[in-house]
Amino acid sequence: MHVSLIEPGFIDTPMVSIALTTLPAGSRFEAAHATVRRAITMRGPLGPDAVARTVRRALSARTPQRRYRVGVEAVAARAAFLLPSAALDMVAHVVVSDGRG
Repeated sequence: MHVSLIEPGFIDTPMVSIALTTLPAGSRFEAAHATVRRAITMRGPLGPDAVARTVRRALSARTPQRRYRVGVEAVAARAAFLLPSAALDMVAHVVVSDGRG
């Protein structure tokens, strides 16, 4: 028996739509939320059919991969684990920062 993980990035679902439009007023994450929202809406999230195609590919593979990533966010999230901690902290600071340092 083989087990494969399907790791989707942002997929056009009601959950993502709500997450892109809802943030409590005065949240300390407003800057990060705006950055992520701009990145997602600029490119547009993939549809659920992209995940379905990946699941079909995994199920029909003679030798399935351990992980199937769907979308650039999933690939970027995996790549982040390859960065040294200091570099990852720097990227997180830039994303979360409100421009005041």
